Amino acid sequence: MIPLRPAAVVWGATLLLSPALRAQDDPGVLLEGPAGARALAAVTDRTSPGVPDPEILFDEKGRPFVSTTHFIVVLKPRATVGQANAALKSMNARVVGMVKGQDVMEIRLPDPQRRRTLRDVDALVAALRRLPPFKDALPFSFQNAAEAP
Repeated sequence: MIPLRPAAVVWGATLLLSPALRAQDDPGVLLEGPAGARALAAVTDRTSPGVPDPEILFDEKGRPFVSTTHFIVVLKPRATVGQANAALKSMNARVVGMVKGQDVMEIRLPDPQRRRTLRDVDALVAALRRLPPFKDALPFSFQNAAEAP
């Protein structure tokens, strides 16, 4: 299993969960701007719609543990809009949350059949980490730092 990093916990803790319908209705966006422009310059303020319950894996105590559809990616400093958007498209992903000036984005990879397991989440994180514009990728976790292994 991929270890959780404090940055992911902080990022996840800053996002508020919203009603499930709002999250399911938000398809997300690609970065706007010329393909050769720096991706970081194209990051704007966009509030995450939250993660609906059907897209959350719960732990043995019934607490939210990890999303099966939402992930955190960190842009490389030299990544371009074109590279970032090509990477997102290759995974059928879109940006659902970002903060202007930050290299961290929350993305959503749809799972229409809702069949993803924790193993699938780990595989998707590994695939995201291999994409050229991303310095890192993490699962969207609901576990706080005190509960992390």
